[in-house]
Amino acid sequence: MGKTNNFISIIRDYVIVTIGVILVAFGIQYFYAPNQIAGGGLSGLSLVISNYVPALSVGTIVFFGKSNELLCVNK
Repeated sequence: MGKTNNFISIIRDYVIVTIGVILVAFGIQYFYAPNQIAGGGLSGLSLVISNYVPALSVGTIVFFGKSNELLCVNK
């Protein structure tokens, strides 16, 4: 019974995090980027960079930024 509750708890956590990521992506794509609002953090920095280098999309910059962050933290 303990393993089942733990598995359900893990699945619930993943679903909540996934919904949160979808909401953040929706906000960046439909509110920040079209209105050229640079919020704080990596998403704001990626909006500024994509404004000066249009060949790079906001999603690409965030992806590489987060990948770099994960590599640096795990060392």
